[in-house]
Amino acid sequence: NWNKKKVLKLAKGFRGMRKNCYSIAIRAVHRAMQYAYRSRRLKKRDIRKLWIQRINAGVREHGFAYSRFINGLNNSNINLDRKILANLAITEPFSFKAILDEVVEQTAIVPLKIRHEMQELSLKEALEAGHLAYGKVSEEIPIIQPFKPERLRDPNKEYSNEEDYLRIGKTQEDMDWLRERRKKTFTMNEMKKMKPDVAEEGWEEDQSI
Repeated sequence: NWNKKKVLKLAKGFRGMRKNCYSIAIRAVHRAMQYAYRSRRLKKRDIRKLWIQRINAGVREHGFAYSRFINGLNNSNINLDRKILANLAITEPFSFKAILDEVVEQTAIVPLKIRHEMQELSLKEALEAGHLAYGKVSEEIPIIQPFKPERLRDPNKEYSNEEDYLRIGKTQEDMDWLRERRKKTFTMNEMKKMKPDVAEEGWEEDQSI
């Protein structure tokens, strides 16, 4: 119910005649409410951007990148959101540094300085510096599981080798299966437009459509 009293109350503080002329004030109030509806959602995005900027500034003081820190935080047992971390970075820098050290200890994230040095090193220099080492792969690293034939449409079909499990090279087989499946869903008009070799099977059944 947009009565005059309510509209002028909402328009209080507007400039010019928009605060005391009803015909002008109601348009200004409608426009202001549209902006308020939109900005209530944009405010959440802006606040999240501010949190990220503050966390990024905090971790870069100690030589780390924001993306590496967040990735390490997600892989650690520390459950803190960006709002808490941003407040700690401003008000409690020593507590923020303790959290960063714990993340580094648990996930072994690499500082920016060492990353830039590693990018400029050759394989031989990286081995001498201790950034790389020869040996077996650690058991902690997950091993990629081999491809399973259950992902195919017909897992019971026998194939000659592992390469035949892939979808590459099975285009004609897939098109034939798709064509057979679509036959059952065609209308009479669509069947008339089809080529005879496609529509010859099951034509008697589709006459009743």
